[in-house]
Amino acid sequence: MKLKLKHKILLLYISASLCILIILGSILSSALQNIIITTISENYRKQLEHIDFGLTVFFKNIEHDLEAISQNEWVRSKDDENFTNFLVADEKNFQYNL
Repeated sequence: MKLKLKHKILLLYISASLCILIILGSILSSALQNIIITTISENYRKQLEHIDFGLTVFFKNIEHDLEAISQNEWVRSKDDENFTNFLVADEKNFQYNL
């Protein structure tokens, strides 16, 4: 079966177009995948930096508060015999003492 010239040219254009689309599609797909992975990893890194900063500030504040509490003379008192011991507290005879 012989093809006419216009059918041959049309078939050549279609096959060339498909080859170009397949090549460009595979190149762009891998490039976009790399860009997406890089963007996601950078976003996670920034989020982890924010979490690290928040936790660092939180624990520094706790450290500062504990330092301030430890400087209070009332807290540093060794006379703690009247304080409530929650380890041996019983719900029947529980009494809260300062």
